[in-house]
Amino acid sequence: MTHDFPKIRYLQITQIPFVRLDEGVLTDSAWARNLKHLAASTCPIRVVAPEVPQRETLRKKVVNPTIIYPDSGITYVGIPPLSSSFDYFTLAKIRGILHQEVMQADFIESSNFSPPYLGLLYAHKLAVSHRKKTSFVIHEDLYDELYWEWNSPKLNPFEKWLKSKILAHMKNRVLAAASSASLTFLYSPSASSTLRFDNPNCVVLRNVTHQAEDVISQEDFKRKCHDIVSGIPLQIITTSSHHPIKGLDFLIRAVAQLKKQGIWVTVKLYGEGPESAELKTLAAYLNIADRIVFPGMLPHGKEVFKMIGKAHISVMPHRSDNFEGAFYDAMAGATPVVAFQNPASAEILRDNVDSVLVPLDNVIALSLAIEQLHHNRSRLVELSTAARERALAETQRIWQEYRAERIKELFVRGTL
Repeated sequence: MTHDFPKIRYLQITQIPFVRLDEGVLTDSAWARNLKHLAASTCPIRVVAPEVPQRETLRKKVVNPTIIYPDSGITYVGIPPLSSSFDYFTLAKIRGILHQEVMQADFIESSNFSPPYLGLLYAHKLAVSHRKKTSFVIHEDLYDELYWEWNSPKLNPFEKWLKSKILAHMKNRVLAAASSASLTFLYSPSASSTLRFDNPNCVVLRNVTHQAEDVISQEDFKRKCHDIVSGIPLQIITTSSHHPIKGLDFLIRAVAQLKKQGIWVTVKLYGEGPESAELKTLAAYLNIADRIVFPGMLPHGKEVFKMIGKAHISVMPHRSDNFEGAFYDAMAGATPVVAFQNPASAEILRDNVDSVLVPLDNVIALSLAIEQLHHNRSRLVELSTAARERALAETQRIWQEYRAERIKELFVRGTL
């Protein structure tokens, strides 16, 4: 806790589950890391979250679980997990727990919950009705993400109608919460572009996961630049789940275009998902299976930055707006991003400074961007240098401290 942060009772509501262990609580590693840094920048945090009984159950819901120990300043209150929005008995029990916790807290933080956890927004409405200080956090554009998932041709008309109603209800709840919060933290670029003009209390933040010590070292960076200018085949990396929304087929087709131009690149396509087999089949059909490797899931934690740092270009042909954190992971490895232009990439990346943006869904433009970097290695080094400098300037610690300062203002500004 920072020495000048006010002594408040900080309550956070989340739908990310946990398992209670003798030595602490087990939860998602990325979430745990972010939570620890937030507590270190502010004060002890009390978290209300779904408590699941077994590690095996948790592993089906989160990625790479890790332990939060008691000395981290974080305590957990469990609520029963939900499997349906129509489980009214469980919802009533959850509301009882939320009511008790909210009434004891000074500051209540909620986020944009997805079904079936929309009922957790009860805590925010209760806090607002009692004039308590609140924040509402939009980490991801869940409306955009679920629209892609739910607008499947496999659904019948009634299923599409029902899911569209759920999405509309979710969007309305999020807008209402964002407009009534003392502070609304906007991590999602698409959300910030639509909400920051409606609420004067909106604060744009970034989902940065690296610290300064995670950024590629000067020595390794010099070695990387030497490899680039030596003329070796460029190594491309992409790290995402294998879903249509990620646009990975566009990258594979771009590599096929490069082959036609006599340009050899190698691609490490990390991740897994329902499209994995289809992507491998596509690479084989285009006769580029020898240029594309499917290594599986990328190691978690600090290993992510090391693996990305070994590549020369990070290609992100994503078709949604819901992936801004990956940009900063690439910067920490001094690996320039080549991406489709959309609200996320246009707001975060600096085109022709630390990245290259191309028109959405355009395979030819994507292949040309990589081809130009292949021929102009000095420009690629310039982009890499700018990416590394930015990674050092925008660490998780810097963003968390700024977030803490904005929360602090709610409690001390009126007393100055």
